[in-house]
Amino acid sequence: MTQEELLKELASTLFTIKVRTLSDRIKNNELAICDLLACCYNPKKQLAFRAAWVLEYTVFNFPQSFLSVLNDFLAGYIIQNNLSCQRHYTKIMIYLTKHNSLSIFQFKIRDFNFEPIIDTTFEWLINPKTPIAVKVNCIEILVNLRSKSDWIEEELKAQIKFLLKDGGPAVQSRGRKMLKVLGFEMVSW
Repeated sequence: MTQEELLKELASTLFTIKVRTLSDRIKNNELAICDLLACCYNPKKQLAFRAAWVLEYTVFNFPQSFLSVLNDFLAGYIIQNNLSCQRHYTKIMIYLTKHNSLSIFQFKIRDFNFEPIIDTTFEWLINPKTPIAVKVNCIEILVNLRSKSDWIEEELKAQIKFLLKDGGPAVQSRGRKMLKVLGFEMVSW
């Protein structure tokens, strides 16, 4: 499948079956994952969102197919400004940074400099325009990366507590769960 054909596929409404089909084409080497990743930065926001959705599905279902663009994804994470794509990107980043992520990912990213990703993730977390789903994913990413820098944990606790004051159910649920992971005892305020 050419880049042009991929853009045509992504221009129309995607349903889960189409996401699976495009992902299968990546697995079967009928579609280049680097072309899909490039589409995640398309100026047409809906098209980029659809590409990010297929990318996320591919990462979770065919992680081996994602390895060839892992470094490009990590580099591109910090410049992803499409809020809809950020939701998929943060879900992928959670998957990559979990302590029990696939060993193929752990090996490839063990020496990676995560500072720019940490900074970007904090920026997304504190940005009032960031959707709640992205914010709660950012919390989990930062919990996963807390061992990369000694300042993360305290700053993250403060941000979570701030978000819990006025946060809806998603923030309350994930925020409290992540505070527990950080060893912070909840007290009523």
